[in-house]
Amino acid sequence: MRGLVTAALWVACTGMAAANVAEPVQDSAPQVVSGGFGPTFGEAVAAYRAGDTGAAFAQFLILARQDMPQAQFNLALLFRAGEGVPQNRREALYWAWRARIGGLPQAGVLVADLAPTVDPDQRGGLADRLLADLAPARNAADGRMIAASALIEAELRSEPDAVQVYVWYSIAAALSASGA
Repeated sequence: MRGLVTAALWVACTGMAAANVAEPVQDSAPQVVSGGFGPTFGEAVAAYRAGDTGAAFAQFLILARQDMPQAQFNLALLFRAGEGVPQNRREALYWAWRARIGGLPQAGVLVADLAPTVDPDQRGGLADRLLADLAPARNAADGRMIAASALIEAELRSEPDAVQVYVWYSIAAALSASGA
């Protein structure tokens, strides 16, 4: 399967003009997760295309919790549009950030679109949640996740802790992390 998120899915879920859509994501993720148990990404996309948004949501959620950025991105789109789940821009922003952290370029566009629609206090809570998600990787000296922590602190909070951002970026740079 070539496109993980097609332009049509992006436009349908976000209402954004096709001219603002990034190129479709290529399928670089494994199609079978959990040792062969659970949904595949292709099955989740097929459920969405068949109009079964509830099943698509459930399948994307399983895959998103297994750190598949493409599934996290689609979950964000479903939360944003309220397809298969009640609309929830805070959860959409959370999953868009997870996809962005996972390296999905399209997620940055979605994060930028969603961030102004979420209350600053809720964004602070999301920063806490995301930083907690990344704590094990930071503790294991994963430079990329340390740099991601700095980015979350700098961009998601209305009043970021500049010292913490500097420390995390400095550590990430010392570990030769990309983007530090």
